[in-house]
Amino acid sequence: MNSCRQAGKDRSKRTEWCQVKCLTPLRFLCYTVTVQVMVMDVANVVRIGELLTIYEALLAERPRQCMLLYYHEDWTLAEIAAEIGISRQAVHDNLQRAVRELVHWEETLQIEQAGRRRRESAAALLARMSPAERERYGAAIAALAE
Repeated sequence: MNSCRQAGKDRSKRTEWCQVKCLTPLRFLCYTVTVQVMVMDVANVVRIGELLTIYEALLAERPRQCMLLYYHEDWTLAEIAAEIGISRQAVHDNLQRAVRELVHWEETLQIEQAGRRRRESAAALLARMSPAERERYGAAIAALAE
């Protein structure tokens, strides 16, 4: 991709306008297309995957199926659409709606945030312990952190 510039400021919804050079099948005709693409950083994808693991049972069947195939199995929108028998746009809409629901449930219930705090507290506690204490209590503290 050539000459991309960031268009959005919200990290979770960052988009870029990119100019892409395309070759035609004839190979002698080249043209440039400007497209807007969604940039999903790895941290955002991991967070959505964690939220999906926690709140998967709360999703309706179709959005859950789309989310699992997209985020856990790494299928494309076209592959999911062909498997389920809906359009790519419907898959995209289901994914967007499901992500909004997952974020809403996390803001309301804060299960993932509580788990993160618990893991951070356990790591800090283990860091302050002597090697003998870590050997004696480390497994119990690690089990509590999960």
